[in-house]
Amino acid sequence: MIILTFLLIAYLIRKKYLPEEATTWDKILYYAFSVVLTPLLGPWFLKKLTAASNKNRENNKSEEYGCTFPDFM
Repeated sequence: MIILTFLLIAYLIRKKYLPEEATTWDKILYYAFSVVLTPLLGPWFLKKLTAASNKNRENNKSEEYGCTFPDFM
């Protein structure tokens, strides 16, 4: 199931990274690397994205408005 998800992602972004005149071996290598590298690099990339997002939130604390949930205990 996970591999199929990685293949679906690779298929959806193929036009950006795979030329139209790519050979069969180019396509096989592209999809193989997508399946192997996505779980290896994905967590690192997600960590970098969330760290950047948390840094932005810390800088803009005065602009944040929020509410707390009522305490039913």
